Amino acid sequence: MRGAVVVCLAAAVACGRVGFDPRDDAGRPGGGGSDARASDDASGQGDAGMQTIACANQNLGSATGSDVASGTTAGHANTYMGCSGDGTDVSFGWFAPADGTYRIDLCNSPDQTFDTVLSVRASGCQGTQVACNDDACGGPAGLLSAVTITANAGAAFVIIVDSNVGSGPYQLAITEQ
Repeated sequence: MRGAVVVCLAAAVACGRVGFDPRDDAGRPGGGGSDARASDDASGQGDAGMQTIACANQNLGSATGSDVASGTTAGHANTYMGCSGDGTDVSFGWFAPADGTYRIDLCNSPDQTFDTVLSVRASGCQGTQVACNDDACGGPAGLLSAVTITANAGAAFVIIVDSNVGSGPYQLAITEQ
């Protein structure tokens, strides 16, 4: 990515990327803080024509790669409890870029001792849970999570980064298998 950096402002509880480059960052997060929780559906087009899910904390468009989002769950609410996750969580709207199977994981998160939980819901924040995992990556402490989903091009999902308790840093990856 050209000129992109990850920024977290503890006082504002906002984490995201700065330096959007449409050639390299097609579908990267376009924003969407806690005030974006107005509805529970794919709301269509957001900034610069990107698809968004209004209820998600951040929208990823159709981004894939080893680091589509980084930050911390600290300062966020405990909104979701799927798959034993009872810590603070962050939700991401994501649209499958093509028909295929995708691995969504937290395996390269900076704190390998943060006990993550990862879940994915179809269509919106209250949608059907299609995948959920607590600790599939292993890692030194065996606490990082990964799921695999099959998706049709354009299908909307909400990815929820959670933990068993507390909060911590994450690095979210989405890769086509």
